Amino acid sequence: MLTPRERVLKALNFELPDRVPVFNSFTPEVEQALAEYLGCSKDEVGVKIGNDVVRVAFDPPVGFETLVLEDGSFYDEWGIRYQKIGYYYEIVEHPLASLTEEAVLKYSFPDPLASGRLERAKELIRRYKETHAIMGFLGSTNFEPTWYLVGFEKTLVELQRDNPLIDYLLDGILQFFMAIGKQMVALGVDLIMCGDDVGTQRGMLISPSLWRRKLKPRLEKLVRSFKEVNPRVKVVYHSDGNILPIIPDLIEIEIDVLNPVQPKCMDPAEVKKLYGDRLSFFGTIDEQETLPFGSVNEVRKEVRERIATVGYNGGLILGATHNIQPDTPLRNIFALYDEVRNNTFSGRSVDSFSRR
Repeated sequence: MLTPRERVLKALNFELPDRVPVFNSFTPEVEQALAEYLGCSKDEVGVKIGNDVVRVAFDPPVGFETLVLEDGSFYDEWGIRYQKIGYYYEIVEHPLASLTEEAVLKYSFPDPLASGRLERAKELIRRYKETHAIMGFLGSTNFEPTWYLVGFEKTLVELQRDNPLIDYLLDGILQFFMAIGKQMVALGVDLIMCGDDVGTQRGMLISPSLWRRKLKPRLEKLVRSFKEVNPRVKVVYHSDGNILPIIPDLIEIEIDVLNPVQPKCMDPAEVKKLYGDRLSFFGTIDEQETLPFGSVNEVRKEVRERIATVGYNGGLILGATHNIQPDTPLRNIFALYDEVRNNTFSGRSVDSFSRR
């Protein structure tokens, strides 16, 4: 029997593991419910429930104190103000909304090398490196943080207009995440996740040509910087939505893994047929309908379908296509993990499994 780390690395090298590896992340509410059910701390939920991957992130620096206002909203270290709306904290103030040259050039980017950024990550790596695959999590690359600072609509307009101030922000933010990511790779992570949401339910959020002109060269620079530190590190690109037009571009710049491959936006089996010899996939289980609203049998059926049509020759880390949400019954979460464990590759050829 393979260790979780061996299972993940085998799959991402397009070899058939003993079973498909699995990873899910959870909203705080779900994480708390699982911790109570499993009788463990929230920090232990992922490993306890059966994740093959341990995710590590970065933190605000030592000495940073979140400014909380009377209405409960708060400012993060980028100067962005958030307010809790429903289950999530939403942006309610963009510090560079004016997008004046004076404001942008005076803006001070957070220091990626500040003390305390990676202390928790180092501890998790020490604890799990020998048993589990470690994934460094950056959260984004530069497009999303730019619109967090400026505002969504204004960023799209000024990006199209070639406003040099947007380019300045894209480059400054890229340097921050590049420095954080290179530290993570040097610490020994096996995968590192970057990316930005550039897709919608039906197609690209921005035109493929604009993505290629503004975001692709910067993403390529980021990927190269990680592989210069460790050529074997697997780079995961995250974007929600339908991003079919740019998948060949991602392969070209040496992205190794695509996440989350939402089945309501792209057909995972078709994407596998087109690109599965050059690209691995991470996700593919529907978190819009199947997990929250489907029956246990429907969850199990979708897991089997993804293993058969996407995971048959390796190249898949199976999981939900978003953080598992509070409206997801615990029984469906456990059904997902149980069905993964029940579907081993032992004794089956790749061809026979893919035709199930």
